[in-house]
Amino acid sequence: MVAVVSLAGLVQGVKVFVAYKRNINAMQAMQVCTEQGGHLASIESLAEHNQVIAAIAATGYPIEGKQWLIGGTDRGIEGQWMWMGVDREMKYKNFRSGEPNNYQDQDCLMIIGVGPVKQWDDVWCDFVCYGFVCAYDLF
Repeated sequence: MVAVVSLAGLVQGVKVFVAYKRNINAMQAMQVCTEQGGHLASIESLAEHNQVIAAIAATGYPIEGKQWLIGGTDRGIEGQWMWMGVDREMKYKNFRSGEPNNYQDQDCLMIIGVGPVKQWDDVWCDFVCYGFVCAYDLF
């Protein structure tokens, strides 16, 4: 006899992050993630931020000086950051010093590595970045 145990209702909010090396803009990346059953990564804690950095590192491609898209946007209301795909207000933030600056109407979000620091920066939504990170909800 095999016992089947469901974790639904006991475990919530478990995500797996997968990074993809592909030159792509934010809207295209969002569509790819959605087609694969996920969403462009939403990061809701330092632990999740570190998981995203680990997912990028696992690709074998550099993060240093490269732009990796994640799912933040303030396209609807300037300065009010939301997570696309999950439609939630951004509470945890990890922006680089002086960011977000909305330079020439930047409304999407990327992670970029500068030395040991891997933080967020706003970017134009049609800017072609080095890669992107999807999140897949397990529960």
